[in-house]
Amino acid sequence: MGNYLKPTEFIESEDPEISKLAREFIKGERANRKRTNRLFYFVRDRISFRPVYFNYLPKEEFKPKVTLKRGYGFCIMKTILLISFLRSLRIPSRFVLAEIRHHQLPDRVKEGLKSNVTPHGFAEVFLGKKWIKLDPTFDLSYCEAMNYIPTEFDGKGDALLNPLDKQGRNLIDYLDVIGRYEDFPYDFYLGYLRKKYGIIDKLFFSDVNKGETFYKGWS
Repeated sequence: MGNYLKPTEFIESEDPEISKLAREFIKGERANRKRTNRLFYFVRDRISFRPVYFNYLPKEEFKPKVTLKRGYGFCIMKTILLISFLRSLRIPSRFVLAEIRHHQLPDRVKEGLKSNVTPHGFAEVFLGKKWIKLDPTFDLSYCEAMNYIPTEFDGKGDALLNPLDKQGRNLIDYLDVIGRYEDFPYDFYLGYLRKKYGIIDKLFFSDVNKGETFYKGWS
């Protein structure tokens, strides 16, 4: 369990800024369930979901302080931040890399990937002698804009993206867990992307990392 409490290359849990912010967010709360609840909602809603194309991003873009400063990110970035907060408070947590089927993935992205199955990152936290899944990917504003059901965490059970949207249409299926890790497996992840999707046309995604222009393509 000790390995899930330590700082790593990406999990900057001993960084003074991360530790200070985590303690500010919990507002003196001592119970780990309530601490986790407050940190989950902070990362879910204060860090906006925005799909940044990750195949060409340097390691630095995944660091939690960079995500905080940027104010937005996708699943992996938000998960790394959440785990950093949790470990700073000595709450065991780990990174999970999985595959999901996104039934409402924009056509442009499906065309580029030639699939609606994508890699996905979320966290697992050890509370009450068991591992609980936490997925803070979609913020409340994004859910409202997209007509999605927000992911809620009651401190006891898994908090995963909902399988259906508010209209009852298929949305997210969790498929396979690729692995559970102490740290974000950056090199493995990039290798997995290349093996899974081959060489993706950079020109096709040329404006993805520009931010808002591409973000509107998901709404």
